[in-house]
Amino acid sequence: MSVIYRFFENNPTCNGFKDNVSFNELFSWLEEATQVFNMIQACNNNQAALEGVVKELEEKYSNRSDLDLTDHFTRRTIGRVVKEILIDFGYIQTGEKSLSQGEYFNRFPKEVSHPQGM
Repeated sequence: MSVIYRFFENNPTCNGFKDNVSFNELFSWLEEATQVFNMIQACNNNQAALEGVVKELEEKYSNRSDLDLTDHFTRRTIGRVVKEILIDFGYIQTGEKSLSQGEYFNRFPKEVSHPQGM
């Protein structure tokens, strides 16, 4: 099962993003090895996962007419995307951590290694 399919199955309240071009592009971008590596590095440095990609994410997606980063639900959905992607790498959400670099994102779920060392 693809991660995006699993995401929508696990988060039915986010189904409004299924046909959103920018959201799907963002999802694919977050799944790329570089972004996953950067998010994992942030986690391993006791930072929120998004800290590793937030600057570039905001630069790439803040001016999209179909993706409003000022909207709380949109930001929360992106957080759920990160959580869903990192599950496959053995990371689970355990709380929230402030972001130091984000303009739109200032609190974000912190991801930590899965206790079973997946």
